[in-house]
Amino acid sequence: MKKATILVLLAVLLAPAVFANGKQETKTPSVITPQAALPSNVRSIVVGIPEEFGDLSPFGGNSAGRNYVKYNLWETLAVYSAFGQTIDEMDLILAKDVQIINDVTSRITIYDYIYDSEGNHITANDVKWSYEQAAACGLFQKVTTNLKSIKVVDNYTVELVLKKDAIGMLEYMLSYVAIASQKAYKSSPDKMSTKPVTTGPYKVIQAISGSKLVLQKNADYWQKDPSKRAYIAKQPLDTITFLVIKEPAQMAIALETGAIDIASNIEPSEVSRFMNPDGTGKNGYQVSNSYGGMATMLNFNCSDASPLSNELLRKAVCYAIDQKGIVEGALRGHGTPIGTCASNVSSDYNPEWDVDYYNYNPQKAKELLAKAGYKPNELTLRIMIQQTAEFPMVAQLIQAYLADVGIKATILAYDNALFSQYRFQPDLFDMMISIMGTSDYVVSAWDLQFNGADTPKGASACFVKDLKLQELLDRAKGIHTHNQKTVNAFADYLEEKAYSYGLYVKSNYCVANSKVAKIVRHPFGHVIAGACSYR
Repeated sequence: MKKATILVLLAVLLAPAVFANGKQETKTPSVITPQAALPSNVRSIVVGIPEEFGDLSPFGGNSAGRNYVKYNLWETLAVYSAFGQTIDEMDLILAKDVQIINDVTSRITIYDYIYDSEGNHITANDVKWSYEQAAACGLFQKVTTNLKSIKVVDNYTVELVLKKDAIGMLEYMLSYVAIASQKAYKSSPDKMSTKPVTTGPYKVIQAISGSKLVLQKNADYWQKDPSKRAYIAKQPLDTITFLVIKEPAQMAIALETGAIDIASNIEPSEVSRFMNPDGTGKNGYQVSNSYGGMATMLNFNCSDASPLSNELLRKAVCYAIDQKGIVEGALRGHGTPIGTCASNVSSDYNPEWDVDYYNYNPQKAKELLAKAGYKPNELTLRIMIQQTAEFPMVAQLIQAYLADVGIKATILAYDNALFSQYRFQPDLFDMMISIMGTSDYVVSAWDLQFNGADTPKGASACFVKDLKLQELLDRAKGIHTHNQKTVNAFADYLEEKAYSYGLYVKSNYCVANSKVAKIVRHPFGHVIAGACSYR
């Protein structure tokens, strides 16, 4: 696609869009006014988030909006403070000690004085129950896939056993499952989706779905010893208010007018208001940029319910798409293409993958389309996306690239809840724009996407049932077999089969005003308001 055509398409992208079977907001939101000043002895901050926070329960479906708020509420046994940490380097939270027994077994002892926000005592029974709930609900694929058993050793100790050894897996397990009181959860009429009873440093005092979440410092937070607190539990603020602001321009205006103090994820199209060309903040603002472990990809529906079960057709789609064009068009250049389905900041990412990864080739795409048995413009594919500021633009570019080689496409845009539900239903879409993160290795991201063993859905995120793919994955992620050779072997096979197409990693900007002394972000890129420092 020529550059002139891309410029024309960009003009179209900035206009209101209409999607099939989905909703696209075209109405300009009302102006967000600054909040009234609080007494000087009350420390408060307002954070703008671009997505709805959704289900606040300990086992709610993962989403971008939920990630911005959950670290202030829910606590896990441990937490990452930097990318790619081992257990010895992580911040322990509820865990007092972690003992490695063997490659798949660990013994975790929690503090004996943990109480949630309503005074329920947390014991090993609650830890066991929380892990079993997370595994059973089907929303935490790696927990479901990799947890073999967890048993109570004594009142404050559990033994956790994995099904297979995997590099980084225990660290993931310790950091991902929120621990809740079984008694409090079962007493909640809505399973804590709107009124969670948490062990975290803050508690919910107001939750307006799709709009506003107000947290208050838990004055009776269980960990009284500051030296034993994780970095996310410092409690520098009395209240934290999260405002959902989906429209990028409104997010920027809210920051400029003082309606918010932190824009947790500001779109590249607006960041120049606050950032100098060298990346530093201007006019009293500070800017934090992070690629983190999040990668965006196009997952193909490889089941019999979709035409993309045809390998030649999947490859035709891959060659039809210009990664660089998407980065320039949808992200304004604030990102970088990737050569596999994982973030390029991972320690085991091979830069050589970028050299010859489905290089944009419309002519080859047309040839493969013909070999797959399709004439130009006789096939229509469904692209499913999550309703965000970014993905509609990405989807429209993909739609245009496909049209250029003779493949029609419709875009199905859904909110977080429906997207989380529909992504597991192969009859509802043909390809899906998806984000996948990793805390350390590319193999961790691959494990989330392509591990079909023992999953409740019976296959991987792409509905792939491929024994060779599974064998290569097991070798690539094994503690004793993880090396560049086994990692390359999986990457090569994944590219050969074209089950999914890695698109890009995006510059993730957070901007704060002068009330914030230091922005603190989770390694995944999410700003953690309760961990930042303030003036």
